[in-house]
Order: sequence, then C-alpha cells, then structure tokens
Amino acid sequence: MAGVPIPILVGAPVAMLGVMSTISPSVANVTKRMVEYLRAYAHMIFTTESNFKGRLKSLPDPDLIKNASNLQRVDMIFIRHGESEWNGVFNKDKGIMKVFLIVLRLIRALFLEFFCMMKGDSIFLDSPLNSDGANQARLLLKFLFEGQNNKDRLVDILAGNQGKSIIVSSNLRRCVETGTVALWGRLQRTKEKIHILSDLQEISRNVDTMALSPPMGVPPLDRLQQLLEDPNANFGELFETSGNAGQKLVFESAAERVIRFSSWCFDSPHTKSGENTIIVNGHSLYFKTFFNTFLPRNEDHDAKKKKIVNTGAVAFTFYRGLVNDTYVYRIDPESIKVIFGGFK
Repeated sequence: MAGVPIPILVGAPVAMLGVMSTISPSVANVTKRMVEYLRAYAHMIFTTESNFKGRLKSLPDPDLIKNASNLQRVDMIFIRHGESEWNGVFNKDKGIMKVFLIVLRLIRALFLEFFCMMKGDSIFLDSPLNSDGANQARLLLKFLFEGQNNKDRLVDILAGNQGKSIIVSSNLRRCVETGTVALWGRLQRTKEKIHILSDLQEISRNVDTMALSPPMGVPPLDRLQQLLEDPNANFGELFETSGNAGQKLVFESAAERVIRFSSWCFDSPHTKSGENTIIVNGHSLYFKTFFNTFLPRNEDHDAKKKKIVNTGAVAFTFYRGLVNDTYVYRIDPESIKVIFGGFK
C-alpha cells in the first residue's frame, strides 16, 4: 500500500461507485451521496475553517469608527434557522442521559439516512429542518402575520409592510427553508426573491455544514413544498443565486466569509439602491462570531456569549466608516433588540 499513489486510493473507489451507479436509480442516488460524503470527510480532515479568530481579532477596533469619515449605516435583522435533523440527533439533550439518547437517535438516524440516500436525499449532509424546526418556522410565520404585532416597526419591516428591505440567506437548506416558511406571507404578496449568499455558510467542519447547492444554484428543495403546507406554492423563481459560490473552500478561513459579507452589506447594489434593512437567514455560530467581531471589544453583551435561539430574530444597526484609508465596522450595542425568541 505504501507505493500506491493517493489519487489511485481515492479515485479507484469513486470509479467503482460510478460503475455501480448504472445498475438502478436507487444505486445511482446512493452512489452520488457516497461521493459527497467522501468530499465532506475530506473537508472535515483538511479544512482550515476554524482558523478564523486571529484573523478577525486583527481587524481594527470597532470603536475607532468614532474617528471615521464617510460614515455609512445599515439596519440588520438576523434570523437563526429552525432545528435541523443534525441538531435533533446531537444537540437535543443535556445531563447524564445525553450520551445514551444520542446513541439511540443516531442508530435511528443512520437507518433513515440510508433510505434517504436511496431517494437522493440526506439528513446529515447540508442538514435540513426536522419536524420541530419546521414547526418553529411556522411559529415565526404566525407571529409575523397572524399576531397582534402590526404596531411594532421591526415586525412590520420583517413582514414587508414598512420601509425597504432585502432578504438574504445562507446557501444551506435549513436556512433557505426557514426563511421561505417564516416569511411566506410576505413572499407571496411581494413576489420578491431571497438572495442566496455562500458567504453566510456556517462556520464548522461538520458534514451538516457542507453545501449541496452548486455554484449559482439552489440547494435541494424537495421538502419545501411539504413544509409550506400550501399545495399552490410556487417557488421556482423565488431565489436569486448570483451570490452563491457553492461549497466553502477547504483552505480558506471562515473569517474571509465574514469579512466579505460585511463589505457586501454596504457595497451591494441592493443596499446602495435604498434597501436599508438586510434580513439575514443564517446560523448560530456565524451570528455569534459576527457579534464578537463587530461589537465594541469592551462590550459585555449576551450576543457575544450566547446563541440566538432557533428561529429567533434579532435586530441591530451596523456601521462602516473610513479611518486612515481602512474600513472600520461597528455594531451599536444599544441598537440590539430581540424581535422574537432571543438568546440562550
């Protein structure tokens, strides 16, 4: 084995899977997912994803913005996705029973994963919402469009009843599903698009954060029709995908995605043309990292220490200014407001 080149060790199994895929559609589906698992595990082993803290700490102190010229402002609303199938297996319980219950749920999930793979789906890769997550998204939908909240300015912005705003989402399924379901009352009425941005992809090496969407494409959305509980739902042209570069790079720090998205908030043609609120469907660790990076360094806020709850919605104001020819970004801690859910 020592003399066998690595490309042969990797390529030979893939070639065998390719031959097997000609047997039947089910075998072809399983083959495709197995190749994606190989890719996901390679990413897990070799990624430099987690080398982001030093890079982000090297950014200018947010409080330097007090000396900035050409100050720009944009309002933001972060919406965390609902509980995913992955969360339901690994992140559900606490205490001494956690390991035992994880083992039971994992055994069940592995059987379910095999049958999903035969249909060309997966509950682990680019993990979608589970039933609890779908219900959480529907609760946010009900809060926004059926509750007595129409006097709240931020709720009105989310519902599309006030101001100009743009909806963006991570390219992972659970965020696209959450944003579509929770904002369906708005999307049906306005016919606007959800902009899929790969720079919002979650910060982790786990396989559930691997994107199944191709560059300039959408993730698999077979479950979305059922989640919407609307037989007449048409989301064929619901998504704008020019900002989706596909799966995150193996040898790129997550910091680069955070920095690029921060620039996008001010440089995008959409924000420049007057959409002064950005509604972001994203992930807990990404959001927590964003708050830690751009809140003042001496600020002791829950947003730095805790995660937004599933389908929680949090608003804040984000600034950018030029200091010594370098852009400085800052979140105003006084502007942070919980709309729905909160931190835990």
